[in-house]
Amino acid sequence: MTKDDIIKAAAGIISQEGYDKLTLSTLAGALGVRKASIYHHFDGKEAIIDALYKHFEEDALHLGFSVDLSKEPTEVLHLALSHWKGLFTAPSRQDMISLVEQRKEVDERAWDMRLALRLMIQSQLEAVLDNMASRGRIQRGLDIPLLAQMASSTLYEALVEGEPDADAFLDSLIDMISLG
Repeated sequence: MTKDDIIKAAAGIISQEGYDKLTLSTLAGALGVRKASIYHHFDGKEAIIDALYKHFEEDALHLGFSVDLSKEPTEVLHLALSHWKGLFTAPSRQDMISLVEQRKEVDERAWDMRLALRLMIQSQLEAVLDNMASRGRIQRGLDIPLLAQMASSTLYEALVEGEPDADAFLDSLIDMISLG
C-alpha cells in the first residue's frame, strides 16, 4: 500500500459517502489494512486531506487548454465546453471536486480551489472571446471580461452538478454574442 493508494481511497470515500464518513477506520477497511498501516504514511485524517489538496493542486498545474480558433464561434465554444466537461468528469477529479464542494464553506483551501477552477474557466473563456472579437467573429463592443466572469460562474455550477444545461446555456450565450 502506497500513499497514492491511501489518497485515492480517501477521495473515493469522500465522494461516495461524504467527508464526515472518512475516518481512519473506514479508510483502513476500504484498503483492507489495519489503521497502523495508514499511520505509517500519514499522521491522521488532516494529513490525508492535506495530501488530497496537494495532489489536486499538482494535477491542476498540468491541465492544458488548446482550441482551434479558426473554426466558427459556435464550434470553438462547444470545443471549449467539451474540454471543461472532460476536466470535471474525469474520475480522479470528480472525487476531488466532491471534496471541494463539500468543504467550500468550512475549509479555506476548498474555497480557494473552487475559485481557481472557476477562474480557469473564466480566463480561458475570456481569451477565446477576445480572440473572436478581435477577428470580427462575434459582436464588437462587448464587455468581454464581465461576460466571461458571469458565464464562467454559471458554467462552473453546471459542470459541478453535471447538468446538461451547460450546453443550453452556451447556446444562449452564442446567440447573444453572434454577428447574425
